[in-house]
Amino acid sequence: MATAKMGLGGLPSTGIVAKSQGIHDKMDGNALYPAADPTPAVMQTDINALAAANAEVSNNGGKAAYQARNVAEKKVRAGLKKWVGYVQMASGGDKDKILASGFGVVERGTPYGQPNPPLNLNALLTRTANRVRQEEIGRAHV
Repeated sequence: MATAKMGLGGLPSTGIVAKSQGIHDKMDGNALYPAADPTPAVMQTDINALAAANAEVSNNGGKAAYQARNVAEKKVRAGLKKWVGYVQMASGGDKDKILASGFGVVERGTPYGQPNPPLNLNALLTRTANRVRQEEIGRAHV
């Protein structure tokens, strides 16, 4: 079973606009996801507002511009969070259906395997009760 992911980690606001626009374009009119909430039209409005806020920050850069951008970004993130939950539910964990929405899929790690045993390990008595200090052989003992 695959898990959908938003994939917004580390993206600046301008990157969020591009990523969310790509997801929007794949979700808009997608027969697999007819009941998306918020609607694609509402998401497009929010994405446009974030793009405009990004432009205002670039042009003006005042406190009000940064605050407006932060508010717009939170709104887009919230919409995408709702969408990713809906996609996960509606897809039933099918990787191809998730990818058709524009969202990514969480890649599962592969087992690393058996680690190599430690080399040159030596246990020494210490002055502390119930403890053993481990050092490499050949190191100076203190």
